Amino acid sequence: MLNHMNKHINSLSWSGLLGIEKKEHGLKSKPSGAELRKMEMKEHGLSKAPTKAQIMAMEKKEHLKGGKVVIGKGYKG
Repeated sequence: MLNHMNKHINSLSWSGLLGIEKKEHGLKSKPSGAELRKMEMKEHGLSKAPTKAQIMAMEKKEHLKGGKVVIGKGYKG
């Protein structure tokens, strides 16, 4: 069980991602799934709406740096 917990400590959950996007885009509340898809289409220049799995993959690359969640340009290293 401890190994299972360790795998998820530095991972990004859907709920956590919505909170990050709220902060990143200066929103008053967490975006819905549909709102997030529209924002990501604009942000990444996509022609069609990404799936939840595609959004998670893109955002993990964007916000997880060195095991820490980074919003904006706060990561050095």
